[in-house]
Amino acid sequence: MKILFQIIALSVILASCGSNQTITYTLKDIAFSAEGPLFEGPNTMQYELANAINDTLKKAGFTKDQLEKVQLKSASFSTADSVGFGAFNSIALQLTAQNSSMVNAAIINPIPAGAKNAELTVSKEAELTDFFMQDKIFLVTDANLSKDQDASAQFKANIVFELTVSK
Repeated sequence: MKILFQIIALSVILASCGSNQTITYTLKDIAFSAEGPLFEGPNTMQYELANAINDTLKKAGFTKDQLEKVQLKSASFSTADSVGFGAFNSIALQLTAQNSSMVNAAIINPIPAGAKNAELTVSKEAELTDFFMQDKIFLVTDANLSKDQDASAQFKANIVFELTVSK
């Protein structure tokens, strides 16, 4: 019985040593803009994210070396424009960095008529960890216009990532 208890205790200790922890990393109200005139088709906007998760990991007591996986959990866009997203058919969110190829992370297509908020569908297959190991990440948005317009476009986005770190 004593040996069985020792084996169970050792198993619990080993399991807790190898376990992972998840941390939520949220970007709130980040701005994407494109100066008009804008033309029919995709119009690209980007947001530069420098040293993206260092502070978040540090506050939780981790380093980038302990980062195992990064997943996009949600991406929502909003506009204060009185017509909402009326002129736009779709929005795609992509990530890129100097040493990585661009990855499609989320999309909404079509955007519901009259919408002022757009919740993108997240790609479950998108591998994002390598991006967060780099010093700079670029969040790239392609907003697809249904027709030319003279006005500029301005969006705000709330983007949530889930970081998995090893203890």
